[in-house]
Amino acid sequence: MEGLAAEHIPIVTPYVPLVAGSSARSIACATCYPIELARTRMQAVKDTQIQKKPPGVFSTILGVPSNVKGTNPQNSSLGYRVLWTGMGAQLARDVPFSGICWSTLEPLRRRLLTLVGEESNIATILGANVSAGFVAGSLAAAATYPLDVAKTRRQRFLSFKSLLMVLNVAQC
Repeated sequence: MEGLAAEHIPIVTPYVPLVAGSSARSIACATCYPIELARTRMQAVKDTQIQKKPPGVFSTILGVPSNVKGTNPQNSSLGYRVLWTGMGAQLARDVPFSGICWSTLEPLRRRLLTLVGEESNIATILGANVSAGFVAGSLAAAATYPLDVAKTRRQRFLSFKSLLMVLNVAQC
C-alpha cells in the first residue's frame, strides 16, 4: 500500500499504516468474533456452574443460535447472525488499537533503524523492532483501555444474559 500511495497520492503515504492496520483488524475481528464470544460465554458458564464440565468451543458456537431460538420465538430469524452480537464493542476497541499501534510503530521503527545507520546487525534490528513495538503497543493500549473495559463488560453482559436464557429453558 505504501508503494502505491507514494507513487499515486504521496500526501496520504503517512496514513497507510493507520488504514492498513485498521482494515486488517476489522477483517480479523469479523472472522474471529464468534470464537471470542464462545470463549467469553465458556468463562461465564465456568464461573456459575462449578461442578459441571464446561462445553467446548464448537458446541458453544453451535449452541448459541439454538438457545436464542428456543428462548424467544421473535429471534428465530437471527440464526447464526447472533454469533456476531456485540461485535460493535469489539470493533470499537480493536480498530483504534490497531490504527494507533501501526501508525506509531512503523515511523518509530524506521526512525530507530536510521539512527543505527550502516552499523546495523541482527541484534540492533531486533532491538529497534522490539522497542518500537513496545512503545506503540503501550500507547495504543493506554489510549484504548476504556474501550477494552466497555467491550469486556458488553461481552460478559451478553454471556450472562444468554446463560440466564439457557437456564430458564432448562428449568421449563
